[in-house]
Amino acid sequence: MLPMAEFDVRETERNARPVAIIRHLPTDSYFTIERDADNYRINTNPILKEPVARVPWQSLEILAQAWAEEIGAVLALRDKYEKTPDLWKMLRQGKEFLFSREDTDNTPFTDSEQHQISGQLTQVEEYIKATHQLTAAQLTRLENTIHHVEEASRRIGRKDWILLFNGAVFSLILTDLVTPQTAQHVLLITVHALGQLFGHGMPPLPPP
Repeated sequence: MLPMAEFDVRETERNARPVAIIRHLPTDSYFTIERDADNYRINTNPILKEPVARVPWQSLEILAQAWAEEIGAVLALRDKYEKTPDLWKMLRQGKEFLFSREDTDNTPFTDSEQHQISGQLTQVEEYIKATHQLTAAQLTRLENTIHHVEEASRRIGRKDWILLFNGAVFSLILTDLVTPQTAQHVLLITVHALGQLFGHGMPPLPPP
């Protein structure tokens, strides 16, 4: 239920008829009620549309409730959007961090480091499988992505590899295989586990 303090109720006149205006302050959405003969003229502005209807008094409560529910849905989507981490910004900052350091090299991983990477990627794969209910096609896509990243650690330098890994994680978001929150956690735990392989840590990431 939306807090009453978020609403402003006022009365005005239009064409010599009283009009009640209920406005939701955070969204600037309004619900107006104007007497029109034996019915009431309703005008709402939840987001972009402005439907107008003439209804009997008995329908006002139902329409007002539907208007409030639509506002609640909009606020829920806004809250979800605001809490979603800006992963594209994180990827860009990681890339800038790597290439701005003079002591960052692109040397190949040693056999021991490759083994460490393989173990970490196995943990990432298991974490994603435990966190999301994946279809057979999604499981295949995940396993192919992890295999590609693991194989790349044996043939490209460490600077190129971390960028490839970040890009692979983002590809899982774009294909709706994982949520942005899962991707953020994957980046966080991987940076924590493998940061020393690059001679320094990656930029700090916010907690999941």
